[in-house]
This record gives sequence, structure tokens and C-alpha cells, in this order.
Amino acid sequence: MTAALLVSLNSAKQYDATAAILFTNSEPIDTLLSTSSSRSLDPERDLNTGVALVRLDSVARRVKSDLHSPLTVPQLLGEVHAAPQGNSDVIEITARDRSPHQAAAIANAFALRYVGFRRSSARAQYNEAARLAQAQLQVLRPDERTSAEGRSLEARLHELQIASALQTGGVQLVDNAKAPTSAATPRPLRNGLVGLFVGLFIGCLTAVSLEFNDRRLKTEDDAEHLVGLPVLARVPRLRGGRDRVASEGGEAFATAALSLRLGEGVEPPETVLVTSAGAGEGKTTFSLGVGRALASLGNRVIVIEADLRVPSIARSLGLTRRPGLAAVLAGVRSLEDELVEVDPAPRDEPPTTQEQGWLAVLPAGSAVQNPHLLLSSDRMQALLNDARATADVVIIDTPAIGLVSDALTLTNALDTCVFVVGLNHATSDLTRRALRTLQDAGVPIAGVVITGTPGLPAYGYQRRRTTTFDRLQHAPDVAFLAQREAAAEKPE
Repeated sequence: MTAALLVSLNSAKQYDATAAILFTNSEPIDTLLSTSSSRSLDPERDLNTGVALVRLDSVARRVKSDLHSPLTVPQLLGEVHAAPQGNSDVIEITARDRSPHQAAAIANAFALRYVGFRRSSARAQYNEAARLAQAQLQVLRPDERTSAEGRSLEARLHELQIASALQTGGVQLVDNAKAPTSAATPRPLRNGLVGLFVGLFIGCLTAVSLEFNDRRLKTEDDAEHLVGLPVLARVPRLRGGRDRVASEGGEAFATAALSLRLGEGVEPPETVLVTSAGAGEGKTTFSLGVGRALASLGNRVIVIEADLRVPSIARSLGLTRRPGLAAVLAGVRSLEDELVEVDPAPRDEPPTTQEQGWLAVLPAGSAVQNPHLLLSSDRMQALLNDARATADVVIIDTPAIGLVSDALTLTNALDTCVFVVGLNHATSDLTRRALRTLQDAGVPIAGVVITGTPGLPAYGYQRRRTTTFDRLQHAPDVAFLAQREAAAEKPE
């Protein structure tokens, strides 16, 4: 709409002037004098022929001479348009020019010259017949001229001369063109409205097309129906940086932590691999959040960033650049050197008197080439063994399984896998393909975590701020968890 208005307002004004010509299929003088002309029996065809004859070069040359116009014949013809007026026998000759008076002059000149052309063409036939009759009279002797045949020929000559003088060519000018008072183009209001409706139509068509072709998962029901796995947690949309995940998604991460600790196995998983189908679905956010929740339960937790392609944990936590996992796998650093201890409690929660666990992060370091070779090396297996000996739970944040195969190199060293699905990021096709890849590789999947959900009113509803550990302590399954862990530790 705006473009149409701008073009309209910046375009030069053009004016239309129209002259009208009545097209007839007979000459009154022919009926009166009993003469006839060779006319077509198809009035519509005659009308279309008349329209075509308006824009003859010979007519345009005479108009150019009459108006002393500086325009060339093709330019004059480009300013003139002729068309029948509806289903009538009226031909409208419209001229368009920057000057309203010039437009009227051009339309009238074409109309007059066309009428004159048709009249001259019609008279030429009678003039030729009169010339032949005159020649026949001239060769007759005086006595033959006075005979009945001579008198008849002379009468015929007079009829032809009268008919020639009264011929109209079957057309007559019925309305002269007048100088218009308003421009025919541009019309800002009309163009703006047309632009508006066209824009709305295109916009609606584009929206429908995008919606139809959009394969992203947009609702929790869509994600649950597609993956067909237990939902460990629903992480709401988080505000701010990833270092605030525990404060804004604490309930969700606490639920995921409980789901992992109360899994189907007798022993809680020690090594948890976190992956997703595509990038930007919240793997790192979940890894840090559930790591904090597990540490709040009193566990010793290590989060290993195994994404050696696009590292992000150091930036998310505001850490200075470190050699990280890449240096450990290269054999130049040790696990103890590169572990960074992180406060498991959210920044905006008060200190708790409950026993806290311990949370450490191993950033990936710098991006490397062929990361899958490093992740499948013996040094990576040794690193994971050291991490399991140091911590109760090791969480491995891996690249998206739907894009690269790095996560598959670690499947032999894990106890379970958590699959993250980001609403409005994950596509159904990529998610389905990634899950099939994990299942074909025999990877045990604990469940799915859906990120980017709208959230629930219960989040932040409590009047007293409580820590994740406090909420977990009051969960009905925690007593069972404590009993099971105590039984597992009791010597035989």
C-alpha cells in the first residue's frame, strides 16, 4: 500500500479526453436515391473494423499536421485508444496527455480526421461511378442523348453526383472531447486501496502457505504425540541468560531431576547424555538446569560440554576462555585442571541450611576439526571414567543428533539419554529422524524434555521463596528415594 501511494504521488499527472463517434450501417441518401454501397452484413465486424481504422498512420499524419504537434506519428498513436462503448454503435476515441487541453485537442483531431477519412472513402466510390457515366454521355450523339436511354443515363449521373456529395461514410461525430478537470492517473486513493487489498491478499496467502509448510512443533501435544516417550519435564520460556535457568525453570528442572533419580532401573543413572534433533532447542540450558537441581539434592555433578563444534557453556556462564575438553583430549591438560566449580543455587534464592551437593562444568574449549574422532578416542573413555569416579552424576551435553553423529560415539559410555525438543524450533521431520537414529543405535532413552513451553501459573506462586532442594525434600517420592538409596548402600 505504501509503495503504491509513493509511486502514485511521485508520478506525473495524465489526463484523459474522449470524443464519441456514431457508427451506422447505412446511408440515408442511398435509400432516398435508390443507390447502394458495398457494405458488410455483419454490424459487429463493421464496428471492429471502424475501431481499427481510427489508428491508421494516415489519420495520425493528418492529425500531426493539423495540430502542428512535435510528437511523432508513433507517439501520437501511443496516446490514443479507440473502443466500442459497451454494446452500442458508438466508438469512443480517448487521448491521454499531460495537458488536459492537449488531450482534448488530440481526441477531437483524431475523431474529425477519422470522420473525414470515412467520408472521403465513401465518396470515392460514387465519384468513380459518376466519372464512368459522364464518359458514356460524352460519346453519345445529340439524338442519342435525347433518347430514353440517354435521359436515363443523365439522370443516373445526377443521382451519383448528389449521393457523392451527401455521403457521410457511415460515421458522424456525436460528442466532442472536452478538457478534463481531474487527472486520470495517478489516483493515489484508488491505488492505495488497490495496494491495500492486494497486500492483504498476498499477506494472507503467504501466511497460509507458511503455516501449511511450517513443520515446526508448536504445542506440547504435538511434541508428545510425535516422540511417543515419557515427558520428564516441561521447561518454560526463560528470560535472561542461561545462568538464570535455575531461578526461572527450577520447578521443571527439579521434576526432571526426580524423574532421572526415580527411573525404572534399580540404580540411578550415573552418566546422562543430553541431545536434541536440531540446534537451539535448549540442550545446554537443560544440562545446566538439571545439573543444579541434582546438586541441590546433595549429588556431586559434572556437566561435560561435548559440543566441540559450537561451544557455548563458557559464554553462557560468563567464564573466561579455557582450553577445556579439547585440551584434555589432546593430552595437554587434565580433568582436574579444567573443571570449573559452579554455584548450584540460583542467584536470587537465599542460602539454604540443607546439605548442598557439588556442581562442576567442563567447557568444550575451542572448536576443533573432526570432533567425532576425539569423542570416540580412548582418552575420552578414560576421561568419562575419571568423571564417574569423581562425581555421582555425569551429564554430557552433545551436539544435535539430527545434524551430526558426534553423540553416537558416546553411546557405549552412557546409562541413559535425555532427548530435548524445543517448541517452535524442532521440526517434525528432523525430530522423527533423530529419534530413529538413537533407537537404531540401541540408545536407552529415559524420556523427552520439552522446552519453550508457555509455563504454568504455579511457577513463582509461593509467597516464600524456596530452594530447589526444599521443594524436592517435600516431594512425596523423596522418602522412597532415600530408602532405596540406603538399601542399596547397606552391606550384605
